[in-house]
Amino acid sequence: MYLKYELERKNFEGIINIIKEIDNSEIIYNKGFSNIYIYNDMSELYLKFNSRQVILSRILLGKQHQGYGKQIVDSLIEFCKINEIPELVIESVSTKAMTGFCNKYDFKKVEYTGYEIEGQWYGNYMKNIL
Repeated sequence: MYLKYELERKNFEGIINIIKEIDNSEIIYNKGFSNIYIYNDMSELYLKFNSRQVILSRILLGKQHQGYGKQIVDSLIEFCKINEIPELVIESVSTKAMTGFCNKYDFKKVEYTGYEIEGQWYGNYMKNIL
């Protein structure tokens, strides 16, 4: 798979700085061919990329419910706009808190990627960017 953009650390400094602020510690940045993993002892973020999507596959933040997740998603939306990537996906949502987050910020459930229990969708959510 060919990506038209770079997954270099400099392109994700905003997200890296958010995680540093949360945990007050340095992070480790690992880059694969089409993914990046940003983490430290308290937080982690795993992102996958293809020509049509940025996929937020895993997010665990040392501090929750303080707006940091929204800041990270806003940074990813900006990355999508700059690089003309039409979709941002949050993959495998499995908690009520995260389904609430997705709904609050206008992500739509992706049919056939999960299941519904008591009105909550557990599966993938997507936001059209372009």
